[in-house]
Amino acid sequence: MCLPNDQRCLDSPISISNNFIALPSNLKFREYGLNALPLFTMKGPQTTTTSVQFELVMRNVSSPDRALPLASRQSFLLQKGQETNSAIVALVESLQGPQDVQVDLVMHVRHAFLIFGGKAIARLTLHVSENEQTLIEH
Repeated sequence: MCLPNDQRCLDSPISISNNFIALPSNLKFREYGLNALPLFTMKGPQTTTTSVQFELVMRNVSSPDRALPLASRQSFLLQKGQETNSAIVALVESLQGPQDVQVDLVMHVRHAFLIFGGKAIARLTLHVSENEQTLIEH
């Protein structure tokens, strides 16, 4: 619990979860009729008196291949989920590997639509392999 004037405490997240996703290079999700590939869903409190606001923050992108086009914030879509106070992070373009991408999905919580209730962070780490997707026919 934070004192009302303790801004450092108020700015600290209530929770941080680390989530790891492995993807092949040049994943062809559009060939399956998808405009965006859902990667992660975050849900807030389900009470009607609680509201949340989500933001997606690019943290880091790295690759040993300096000629490789790297992921950017525009590589991702943040959309409202179907459930109350939920959001979905989706990939909107294929990424070339190898590269590692870190994004934070930040959920700001307010009670009674006014009182700041804190924030939670879901840290997503995507490892994009240098290997491309292969389908095995049966």
